[in-house]
Amino acid sequence: MVFHKQSKCLIACRRKFQKLVMSMVDNSNGDESDDEREKKEILQRME
Repeated sequence: MVFHKQSKCLIACRRKFQKLVMSMVDNSNGDESDDEREKKEILQRME
């Protein structure tokens, strides 16, 4: 049961991450250096 709850959390987290990435792509008209910094931070969190 515990594992099942964790997998649900992972799926929810993945969806949030995908939405975040999509919003970053949509906002790519902004400052690229800020975008790159955010991407690196997110990638570090995923590791």
